Amino acid sequence: VQVTDPVLLKAAIRGACRQRSVETSGAVIKALQTLVFSANKIDRLLAAECIEETGLPHFTLLMEPLLNDSDTEVQKKAMAAAGACKDHHVVPILLSHLNIGKLAIAAQYALVQYGNDVFASASFGHAISITQKEGLVQVAAQLKPGYSDAFLLQLLKDDYAVPAKLTAALYRKKIVLNEGDKQRVIGFIDRQLNIDRTKCQYALLVSRAMQAEYLFKALITELKTDLTMLLKACSLVYNRAAINRVIEIFNSQKQDKLANAIEMLEHIVPRQHFDKLHQIIDMVADAESIGKNKSDYKDTGNLKQVVSSILQEQPQHFNSWTKAVACLLISKINEPSLIALLHATASPADDRILSETRAFVISSAS
Repeated sequence: VQVTDPVLLKAAIRGACRQRSVETSGAVIKALQTLVFSANKIDRLLAAECIEETGLPHFTLLMEPLLNDSDTEVQKKAMAAAGACKDHHVVPILLSHLNIGKLAIAAQYALVQYGNDVFASASFGHAISITQKEGLVQVAAQLKPGYSDAFLLQLLKDDYAVPAKLTAALYRKKIVLNEGDKQRVIGFIDRQLNIDRTKCQYALLVSRAMQAEYLFKALITELKTDLTMLLKACSLVYNRAAINRVIEIFNSQKQDKLANAIEMLEHIVPRQHFDKLHQIIDMVADAESIGKNKSDYKDTGNLKQVVSSILQEQPQHFNSWTKAVACLLISKINEPSLIALLHATASPADDRILSETRAFVISSAS
């Protein structure tokens, strides 16, 4: 393990770990310590790769400084090593990295490697943020049935604040709900239908405005995503197989089959949900039709109303991209009251896209 060639070093460490003798273990630890605490980034990356190669959860004291390294690339490589080694001592660090946008995906991937065991541990028994819960929902969705199912169902009972991602995870895992949980999903469907009717109205209001083209596209994209998500939520409560067929038709975007899909839907879901779903589908189609005939829309009243409403809505009502596009539109319509609104409303700390866009618009206005 005293060689300098990276390939030979990784092979030597892998072989030394298999011997499991006191002498070789000491030599491995010493060699890795030299790399881990090196000022050279290449050395620290090599240390993470070597630990990953071993696949053994014996290097906690060396993993921690790599996971908390000042360099993002080293942190990501260390998270890959943590997933390969399944060292449960570093799970709290991985959970904390779910809060950091540039590290969140790597942390999710590492936690997936732990499997259901990560949800059986007490590592997140303390209060965790909404962002961490979002990340764990994404992790749970990729796992086989087990403790992750119980985690998702508990979030449903706790009235989780971002139910769209939870619905997608429950749908992907084909979890069968009891009657109480079904009622909670029905409550979510009712709330989301009302939210999407408002989004449709906003899309119609900005559909003709040339300067709002990107906001219009963002709203339409979000509405189509919401429709698929609503159908998945319905499948958790009603006839899953039949609704899956409807989802396939919607996703195919074949207009000649859309009427058939709507007719199928009418026979599957209750009238209270079907009427609103049908109305939203029609409103999206109308907005898209109007949007094809844009003009140099001079009356900015509607634009002001829509942008102001989007930026002041509850966080879960609009996605980060739609809010960022609405924020960017402020610089086009040059409305002082909207600039004042940006100053008055801070972006969530974990919403990097919106925070950076907000800062750019305020700086430009200044």
